[in-house]
Amino acid sequence: MLNLPLLHAQQLNICGTPESTSEEILAARSLISLNVPASSLNTIYEIPIHFYLVNDDSGNPPVDAPLDYIIYEIFEMVEETNTYYDNGMKFYVCDISTNAINNTSLQNEESGVADLYAAAHNVETVNVYIVKRLDEGALGTASVVGQEYAAVALVGVGSAINLAHELGHNFGLEHTSFLKITYLPDNSCNPHPIWSPGCQDCNGCAEMTCPSCTGDFIADTPVDPGNESFTTQGYNYIMCPDPGTNPCIVIENGIPLPYEYNPDRTNLMSNYSFRDHFTPIQLNVLLASLLTHPNRAFLLDNVLPECSNITQPNIFYVAQKGKVTRIRRSPTGYEFDPMDDVRINVFEESSSQNCAKITNSAGEYTVTECTGQF
Repeated sequence: MLNLPLLHAQQLNICGTPESTSEEILAARSLISLNVPASSLNTIYEIPIHFYLVNDDSGNPPVDAPLDYIIYEIFEMVEETNTYYDNGMKFYVCDISTNAINNTSLQNEESGVADLYAAAHNVETVNVYIVKRLDEGALGTASVVGQEYAAVALVGVGSAINLAHELGHNFGLEHTSFLKITYLPDNSCNPHPIWSPGCQDCNGCAEMTCPSCTGDFIADTPVDPGNESFTTQGYNYIMCPDPGTNPCIVIENGIPLPYEYNPDRTNLMSNYSFRDHFTPIQLNVLLASLLTHPNRAFLLDNVLPECSNITQPNIFYVAQKGKVTRIRRSPTGYEFDPMDDVRINVFEESSSQNCAKITNSAGEYTVTECTGQF
């Protein structure tokens, strides 16, 4: 089996995009028109992305792989991202800058995308920065539609789900678990004094987006407590486990609450592990933000970005090493336990040549001595 090296972070999803306030979300929604003309629904809107590899001080890239393979994976990532945006939005690779940012501090960015944007950017595109790590173990972070620039930072390349999620923030979407259990499963207000202040009763909400409905201001996403465990004002909460199944029962100070939540665990704007879609209203908000929000008008104006002629390399690589781990949930989060004595079969499909390797105590194996004829 010929394996390509995996270039994106091997962790479950953590998003570093700061949560907006309710006032910021309402202000952003007031600037877009959700009544998208029918003609717009049959139009393809091409959106340019300029990628930046954020190197360290010595010029080493954020991903340990050949440059042409990194570029190959960027094209693959964008192509897959477009499958989730089935609303007429189509992203394309305008350029990939491989030596514009050489800064170890920025490669290990801890303050968000603003510093990266200040270091280098294209004013006519969405800017995506590939870094080595982000603050608090996040796999991605992004600007939001209320900001005048469009930027995303990703740890590594290859995860179209993370790119689609962070682009969602750029075009007006919040996390489905934005307000956690401020609302009960039926969209009524949680009577608990921690959660009830500022809650508006949304029963009977029929609008596409409600002032404060379902926790993320999108009417067709169910209330989502999220998958975080936390303590606030003397109350300890265990939310929806991930992986897990519905219904989800939230635990408060060790006592199950009498409510059954059914979050959409596969929604791309959630922080669960297995995500694959936006809802129809989310897709409408994304497109409406592109077409009508003043902070995204530059992406569709008459000033075309200066794009390079970069194309996807035609390459094929054999992985020279690998690691096998078991994912385990602990009280503090997810841990990755190495698995030893796992048999790895390496073979060439066009011949009978093969080689078997066994992982060591660290879960690692190398196949260099197997690949002379591969």
